[in-house]
Amino acid sequence: MGNYVRSFNTSEEIINHLKTQWAYLFKESLITFKNSQLSSRNSKINSYKMFYYRHQRKMSFKALSSKTKINSQKLDRLERLKKNRELDDPDIFQNCSIEDISKIEKALDCPKDLKTGKENGFGTEYINYYKLYKLESLSSKFHSSGERSLFKHRAIVFDFDGTLTLRDNSNSGKTTWQTIWELLGYENSLCSKYFLQYIEKEISHQKWCDITAEYFIKKNFGLSHLKEIAKNIYLVPGVEETLKYFQSCGVKMYIASGSIKQVIDIVLGDNIAYFNDVRANNMIFNDQQNLVKIIGTSFDFEGKATYIEKIASENGFTTSEVMYIGNSINDVSAYKSGADTLCVNPHFTDPTNKRQWKDSIINMTNFKDIIDYVNI
Repeated sequence: MGNYVRSFNTSEEIINHLKTQWAYLFKESLITFKNSQLSSRNSKINSYKMFYYRHQRKMSFKALSSKTKINSQKLDRLERLKKNRELDDPDIFQNCSIEDISKIEKALDCPKDLKTGKENGFGTEYINYYKLYKLESLSSKFHSSGERSLFKHRAIVFDFDGTLTLRDNSNSGKTTWQTIWELLGYENSLCSKYFLQYIEKEISHQKWCDITAEYFIKKNFGLSHLKEIAKNIYLVPGVEETLKYFQSCGVKMYIASGSIKQVIDIVLGDNIAYFNDVRANNMIFNDQQNLVKIIGTSFDFEGKATYIEKIASENGFTTSEVMYIGNSINDVSAYKSGADTLCVNPHFTDPTNKRQWKDSIINMTNFKDIIDYVNI
């Protein structure tokens, strides 16, 4: 039932009909084969990462074109995002042949890292770096390059992760938060999802902390986990001597961090006494030492400039008498306070951007290196 029956009068009609059917089937098979071959040679290139590596290596499209033999205009297009897409939508990236992706990876010295589908393809650092340095205009310059401050620095505000501490190679430069998400068995994309919602102002900072706490509580996250993570975080050599020196000079010291207060306390140990105030996210634990709540700091990202202004006001001096020292993308708004800024061991920020960073130490191996940049 439902079958199509056709009658033929001669054997020739049968042969002609079969030829037509075979030709159709052959054509369909050929199209399918060509499409499969085409798809196996094509993929999508991660524009966030492509821009990050190219920008870090200070390589123009012209220079990249010379290395890859790919047209500059095509390279420019590959680095652009498709319109009307969410920032974490896989379809936001441009199509690119596997061959061209390999050429670009070789030229940018990032083997097998530009093809989409990688675990950290939508890493918050890459996305925010792209937004900050690709999408936003950086035409104005707040600071003059290389000029020493006209004011003596009466206070220093430090970031924590990657500034006072070394980045643990075993964690591939992950933040404390990313380490926790992965320790609990969650995908990195989940961490990125809520970070992006905060960056896009879809949720408040405290809401971000509330959501994070819910996920951590589901996995029975406790103080013991936090202490274990803190064991693998190490201070930069020379921290204690440098803090002691600044204290002897009468300089007040503060920490404004997006990390976790308990981790900062554990890692700093007795050195915590050198600081007049420490602001970071605070985890609340019950009597069984299980997490019950995360109280978010108001002084991360844009809030770092607010914190600098608060310190200056409370101490009766100007923000020009404050030095801010940081290393990453959540530190770049500190300059808006009017404070001097120093970038150390940069990570997902551009230390050559003189609007955001007055000075930089690209490879700080000892914390005493910062003394030359502080005007006492």
